[in-house]
Amino acid sequence: SLIPGKRYSRRSRFADERKLRELYGERGYIAHRSLPRGERWEFLDPRLIYDVKQREVHVTYRIIQGQQHFIREILFDGTRYTQDRILRRELSIKPEDVADLIEIERSLSRIRRTGYFSNELDPFHPPPVYSFRDTPDPAWKDLVYTVEEGNVLRFDLRATAGSGFGFSGGVSLQMRNFDASNLPSSANPWTVIKEIASRDAFHGAGQSFQIELFPGTEFSTYSISFREPDIFRRHLDRISLYVEASRRLRRGFRSHDEDRKKIGFEFGRQLDQDSSVYAGFYTGSVDVDDLDTGGEPGLATPLGVPELLAQQEGESDFAWIEFGYRRSELDRLYAPREGYRFSFSNSVYDSGLGSDHEFVQSEVSWDWHIPVGEDIGDPRPGLHTRWNLGVMFPYGDSDRVPYTERFFLGGRNLRGFERRGVGPNQNSYPIGGETLLAGTVEYRFPLLSTVQPGTYEKREQFSAALFADAGITDPDDFSLDLGELRASVGFSFSLVAGLPLTLSFGFPIKDGADDDKETFRFDIGVF
Repeated sequence: SLIPGKRYSRRSRFADERKLRELYGERGYIAHRSLPRGERWEFLDPRLIYDVKQREVHVTYRIIQGQQHFIREILFDGTRYTQDRILRRELSIKPEDVADLIEIERSLSRIRRTGYFSNELDPFHPPPVYSFRDTPDPAWKDLVYTVEEGNVLRFDLRATAGSGFGFSGGVSLQMRNFDASNLPSSANPWTVIKEIASRDAFHGAGQSFQIELFPGTEFSTYSISFREPDIFRRHLDRISLYVEASRRLRRGFRSHDEDRKKIGFEFGRQLDQDSSVYAGFYTGSVDVDDLDTGGEPGLATPLGVPELLAQQEGESDFAWIEFGYRRSELDRLYAPREGYRFSFSNSVYDSGLGSDHEFVQSEVSWDWHIPVGEDIGDPRPGLHTRWNLGVMFPYGDSDRVPYTERFFLGGRNLRGFERRGVGPNQNSYPIGGETLLAGTVEYRFPLLSTVQPGTYEKREQFSAALFADAGITDPDDFSLDLGELRASVGFSFSLVAGLPLTLSFGFPIKDGADDDKETFRFDIGVF
């Protein structure tokens, strides 16, 4: 970072310190407070010699190289309930390896990313950390990851709200780090509840199980899902299974009501700790009714709604195979600040599977978080960018993708506009697109942070952001009409810990004549 002729600054000094720490750290020369002085790598205060006349400073970086270290064993403290294999499969560092600081910290990020050892409702819950333990040979250390079991069971009786979604209330049961084989010791309901709450039953195997029953005024959802990430106990080269059944009823569209049902399963293959491929089969239906009659009727649209929507009135059956690729290197499960997430998915709807419509849908999604500023232990501001590119095309007996399955903009993916409120429009209603390009750029910065127990690390509690959103939907496949570009700018405030709450204020700077705008948007709870 610092080169001859460049201005000397505190920022460049910290950047160089971080690069040197990583350079030596991946070779086993570790900077960590659990190692004694003389054994650990240290960056000393630089030696500065000033030349006042020339307005120059001669900088000499000084370091203590310390002892090169190797890993004897990898241990876990605090895992009373979680099976050892669940943590070990997240490690990219192994016994007898050089103590590579980069891989040690990547492994720590993966452990944090599981969410098994965090508690979003408790700002003082300590995060997973690592340390080194002495052995008879000073060059060999035991690597110890210390965790505290988190709040993986959530049973909520709650009301949720969100602009564009109305109000809903109901029951949600979510169990992370679930174990379907770890049955309670008794069938007594009180004993079952007690053992689940104390993690003595249905806990520790890294599975996930969720039930949601949320009737609402405009948006209702009922779902059940289960995921087993390692059905054959293959550890690193594992095969996952996911099953889901859901029903979602949406009454809030101006043009119609929509009742969507879905059931299916998915198998995944882990390629490494951060990426996987998957394939699955789903079947379901969409029932379209209560079409709006307030629009101006025409020959092709007697009800005044878009032609494609009028053609789809009633129940349509869908069946499809889905396959794709996912990769995530985010630093944490909740409120990530560094890393990226990438996904590529393909769905093929075919009459041979039982679908009333035949078409192909492909999507690419990229989500990237970049911290900004000096890394001195405090939560830093950051840039966040997200991009989605999608295309659909019909084949066989279908000449258009059905209305309910097309791409739409507005709401969360284009703030400043109502959900499904962005054109191109027909009879003042959006017609959706067979091609989509949407993106956002945000500058996020913390407003309030607290120190996490047992560490020097601060956890963000309250944050704000400035954003710019843009997107295009094109009615035709493999086509993007730049004249249909929509864009907005705005700001938001988020409560990161505890009750998830985001207030967004979006202002369109490029819109269409019949677009539905929405300046203020709020989200409470999970939708």
